[in-house]
Amino acid sequence: MTRAARLFVAVGLACAAAAACSRARETATTSTAPVTMSSRASNDAGSSIDGLVPPGWRIEQRHDADLNGDGRTDALLVLRQGDVAVPPRTLLVALAANGPSTYAANATNATLIPSDASGQIEDPLMDGGIEVRPQEFDVTLMFAAASGSAQTATVRYRFHWQNGCFQLVEFRRAETNRASLDIRDVTANLITGEVASTTGNESSGDKKIVRSRLTNLSPRCLPDLPGGLDYDPTRN
Repeated sequence: MTRAARLFVAVGLACAAAAACSRARETATTSTAPVTMSSRASNDAGSSIDGLVPPGWRIEQRHDADLNGDGRTDALLVLRQGDVAVPPRTLLVALAANGPSTYAANATNATLIPSDASGQIEDPLMDGGIEVRPQEFDVTLMFAAASGSAQTATVRYRFHWQNGCFQLVEFRRAETNRASLDIRDVTANLITGEVASTTGNESSGDKKIVRSRLTNLSPRCLPDLPGGLDYDPTRN
């Protein structure tokens, strides 16, 4: 069983039939063809935002902020391919270039946001999923089966511009069973190594917190992260 499959079991994202479940996992965790950025992005003058979008893709979300602290407005893009309910998506950080209203692609990730053409999972970006602040942004993914499971999980990745890249500085996974109201939350600070794991029940109010530390604090930059169904820094 793959790590992605084990995570599906762990958060209860069960499918109605074994064959359909296998197809959903495979589709949701298999990366799409690499997104090739326009060669103009490497020029000092930069490119327009539209010039950074590969053929067959379109901009689904755009968020503007000074992402690298140089006093200029950059853009975080969510690119989308196709019109299925949970399509292939790519995160692209476009930093302001030297030319007026031009940008250069700085970092991309085509695997963090899962895709699924089978209809077995809800859209992980159903609530938007992106928040930006100066030198920082959050990507929040929601995982739930389209039918047949009461278990849900919300996973938040917080990236901060440091050491020349958009580095993952905080990870949080919050799991809830909508039937029993049992919860399991994990928050990991990837700078200090501190981890807080909370288990309990929302109805009874009973909660237990266990604190630990990460054993691996190697920097994790945006392009380095695997699919959102696979990655958990407390297990990697």
